[in-house]
Amino acid sequence: MTQDQFITEITVPADNRNPDVYEAAFRRVRERLRGFEDRARFDILFPISVKAQWNAPSAPAAQLLRELSPVCPLSCEEAVRALLSDWDISIEEVPFYIAARFGVARVRQAVDRLASERLADSEMRNLKAVSYWIDRYEEAYPNGS
Repeated sequence: MTQDQFITEITVPADNRNPDVYEAAFRRVRERLRGFEDRARFDILFPISVKAQWNAPSAPAAQLLRELSPVCPLSCEEAVRALLSDWDISIEEVPFYIAARFGVARVRQAVDRLASERLADSEMRNLKAVSYWIDRYEEAYPNGS
C-alpha cells in the first residue's frame, strides 16, 4: 500500500457519508497495515498524519499511527519539527505517538530546543499545541505508553 492508496481507500468511503461504509474501510485498511513492517507503516501514516485535514485524511492516519505505533525512524526533534508546518493541532494522536515512542521528557527537550529557534508565529502556535498535548498525554498515561 502506498500513501496514495491509503488516501483513496480511506477517502472514498468517507465521501459516501455512510458511517458503516467508512468503518468497514477503516478496519480493512488497519488489517492490511498490520501485515506491513514498521518502516512501511510509518512511511505511509506519519506524513499523512502531519498534514492539515483539508489536505489529507490526517485524522484516520493519525489514529492508525497511534494504534499501530510503528518504530519511528526520525529523531524526536525531527518528528516534533514535522508538526510545525501543516499539522492540524486538534489531532492529539500524533504527539501521543511521539511521546509513546520517545518518552515525555525527551519530547519536552525537543520542544524546548525548537522553541529556542527563530520560528514563524504559526510554527510557534503548533509547538505550543504539542506541549499542550504532551501534558494531556502525561495526565492520561502517567507511566508512559
